[in-house]
Amino acid sequence: MGLACSSSKPLLQLLVVPGNPGFCGFYDEFMLQLAQLFGRHNVDIMAVSHAGHDSAGLSQGKVWCLDSQIQHKVALLKEHVLAPGRPPAVILAHSIGSYIMLQAVKQLEQEMQAAGTHLQQQLPKVVLLMPFMATDWSSSRQRVLRFAASLAPLLGAVAGAVGRLPGWLQDRLVALVQPGVEPHARGSMKALMTAGGVHNNFHLARHEFRDLDRPADFGLIRRLGRRAAVVCAPDDMWFPQQHYQQMRSALPGIEEYWSDKLTHAFCLESHQCKHVAELVYASVTSSMPHLAARTAQGLRPNSGDLAAAAAEMLAEGARDTQQQQLDQAEVGAVDMSILVSEEAAGGQAAKAKVAC
Repeated sequence: MGLACSSSKPLLQLLVVPGNPGFCGFYDEFMLQLAQLFGRHNVDIMAVSHAGHDSAGLSQGKVWCLDSQIQHKVALLKEHVLAPGRPPAVILAHSIGSYIMLQAVKQLEQEMQAAGTHLQQQLPKVVLLMPFMATDWSSSRQRVLRFAASLAPLLGAVAGAVGRLPGWLQDRLVALVQPGVEPHARGSMKALMTAGGVHNNFHLARHEFRDLDRPADFGLIRRLGRRAAVVCAPDDMWFPQQHYQQMRSALPGIEEYWSDKLTHAFCLESHQCKHVAELVYASVTSSMPHLAARTAQGLRPNSGDLAAAAAEMLAEGARDTQQQQLDQAEVGAVDMSILVSEEAAGGQAAKAKVAC
C-alpha cells in the first residue's frame, strides 16, 4: 500500500517496514502523519507487509521464517524500491523489521560492491524505530511469547475460527483484548484474524527467538555510518535499557532519539504516530545540511540528479512547514499496491538455501 504526496514524478521514497505482526495496515495512521509533514512535495510513502502476514490470503499455506523474510525484502528493494530510474529511498523500519532491513541492505550492498557499484546515493537514510536486535531472557513477556510461538499452527487455527465470527462479535473480542483501541488499529486487528496470517506471525516469532538468541549485532548499524538513526522508547521489552546502553557504547555518536512519549507499539495510537513522524521528519531533513545550504543559496540541483532533487525537496520542507499540510481526504484517495510477488521472494529464498 502507499500514498503519493504529488501526482508528478516522485523525488523521494519513504518505505515503512513493519514489526511482527507484519501487516502494513497497522501503519496507516503513521503514513498519513508522514504525508502531512512532507506535504505537497514529490514523495511516495509506501508500506509493505511481511510475506504471509497480510489479509489477502497470498501465503497459500506457506510459512515464512526470518531468513525468508529477509530475502523477501531484498527482492522488494531490487525489483521495485531501488530499481533503475527510481528516486532515492529512506527506510523506516519498526521492531524486527529493523533487523530484517539491516540484513537486507547489508546483502544488497555486498552484491553491489562485488559488481563495482554503490548504494549510498540511492539509500541516504535508514531510520530504525524501536529495533529488535536480540532476545532478553529476563523479560517474562518474551518467555511467554517464546512458548506461544511453539504453538504457531494451533494459534493460526484459532485465529481462523475467530475470523469467521460476525463482525460485531470480533469488535467485542478486540475491545476485550485491547481496551480503548483506536479505529484504525481495530480494523487491522480484525483483518489479521486469518489462519495463515497468525500462523506466520508466530512462525516468524519462533525464528526470531531462535536466531536472535545471542548478543545484539550492532555492527549491522555501524556499517551504515551516518545514514543510520535510531528511535528508542522507555520500558521497551524488545529494545530494553541494557540494549540501549550497549548500543550507545558500541556506536558512540549514533543519531538517536529517546522519547518518553513513546511505547514499542506506537502505531496503535494516533498521537504516538504523529510524534514518531515528527522525529522521522527531523532526522531526514537534518541528514543533508550541505545540500540544504546549496538550495538556500539558490543553487538549484539539476533535475536529472534525483538524490540532489530529494535534498532540495527536504530543504524546502524545513523552511516552510505550513505549506506542507496535505488534506487527508486527498491523500486517502491515492492508493497503490506494492507489487512484490511472494513467488519472487520465494525464489530469492530458495537460491539462498533458506531452511524454515
